[in-house]
Amino acid sequence: MKSSGGKQWFFSAILLFTGIVFLLINIGVISLEIKQLFVIFIPFLILIEGAKWIYTGLKWRRMIKFTLGLFLFIYGGLLLLDVFEIMAFSYGDWWKLWPVGLIGFAFMLLWKKSRIRVTVTDDYPFRDETEPYEGRVHEGSKKKGLK
Repeated sequence: MKSSGGKQWFFSAILLFTGIVFLLINIGVISLEIKQLFVIFIPFLILIEGAKWIYTGLKWRRMIKFTLGLFLFIYGGLLLLDVFEIMAFSYGDWWKLWPVGLIGFAFMLLWKKSRIRVTVTDDYPFRDETEPYEGRVHEGSKKKGLK
């Protein structure tokens, strides 16, 4: 089994530290001044992680990583703009960034090595080739004498 080593421990330590700090803030052990530090720190971390994912996505041509990085970069940037009261945007407004998926899909199509092939056929999948084609008449209309 291959272990990711340092990266896994680093991420686990950050997650553990953040969870403990949030718990202490919620139960009132930590004052609001320290809480303001996290209001700036967390969007900044999201922005930096998004920039890293954009870089690695471009470097290795991984479009899913690029798209998620673009989403995180824009999301973190908008959260920072909200912190500095330049623009109103909250953590719950992430769903407004759904067009980033379209942008990522467009980049995927632009950077794809092979061409997209579209095939159009006129075969109807439910028609038996041995029967003569008599037009499209519904079975119910034959019983009632309608054409």
